[in-house]
This record gives sequence, structure tokens and C-alpha cells, in this order.
Amino acid sequence: MLFLVPVICFSFLRPVLAALRNVTIDDTYGDPDTGVQFTYAPAGNWSLGQNCTNCEAHPDPAYTYDKSWHDTTFFPSLDTAPPNASVSFNGSAIYVYCIVYHTTSYPNNYMDLRFLIDGEETGNFNQIPTGSTEIDYNHLVYKNSSIPHGVHTFTLVNGQPGGQAALVLLDYMTYT
Repeated sequence: MLFLVPVICFSFLRPVLAALRNVTIDDTYGDPDTGVQFTYAPAGNWSLGQNCTNCEAHPDPAYTYDKSWHDTTFFPSLDTAPPNASVSFNGSAIYVYCIVYHTTSYPNNYMDLRFLIDGEETGNFNQIPTGSTEIDYNHLVYKNSSIPHGVHTFTLVNGQPGGQAALVLLDYMTYT
């Protein structure tokens, strides 16, 4: 008697290796993979830092990512709403970097940042200036590695109504 033994071929089962990688979205030049850019609102409240002649802060472009940054100050007594910067990304983690001054005058770098993912507040960064003249470049102000993988919108909000004047120099964001 002849027995036929079924042969199952598993050659179609191949391990799929996917490596996580980081992509940096520059404040000015955007995402190198998708072309997505930050949106600044209100647009008139934000300045392209390296070209700004009336900005108080003048960091050295050589120490910034792609030699650029965006600058805004929220004045609660003058502005109706805090300025914000938003960008879309497809990932599961983000890291936001700013240029941080510690001076108490010219510029007064009180920082009052809030961070939103898909419209929900997920963190904040506050700094009361120490009076030091040091400048921190590539300063991590927000990290979130627990975002469900997918397409999201990140928003940075500078200042709060009823608060005090707040300065931010946004340099770049990295997502995984």
C-alpha cells in the first residue's frame, strides 16, 4: 500500500523585520520624508528666528538644527489667544526640542508650554528663568513614547490667558 503524505511548504512564511527609525521635522524645512510642515498660528505672531531683526533672542544658528528656529512671545495683556505650532506625523513617539534661554531680561525667557496630541493635552513644560546667561540648544522640552502608532497631530501652545509673557524658540521635533 502506498501512503501519500501531504507536504506543507512553509517557504511563504518569512520573518518580517521592521526597524523603528527616527525622522526629524525641522521648524522651517519640515519633514524630509513627507514634506509636511509646521503650521504656525496666528501666523503674524511667529517669526523665522534667524531672520528676525526685532526679536529679543538671537541664538547662534550654528548650534541649531538646520540653522533655523521659530520665535514667538505670548503677551496676555495684548494677545487674544496663545500662539501655537502644529504638525502631523505617522508614528508612536515624539521628542520636541527648543532653544532655551535662562535670562530674566532681554530676553525674559519665562516658558509656559503645553503639548497636545490629537487635541488632548498630554504634557507641559514650565521654566522660571534663573538669570544665567547660558543658552541651552537642543533642549528636550517634551517627550512622549506611549502614543498609539498611527497618524497624529502634535500641537505646541505657548502661554496661557491670565498668565505672564512667555517666550518660545521652537527648533525641531523628532518622531519614531
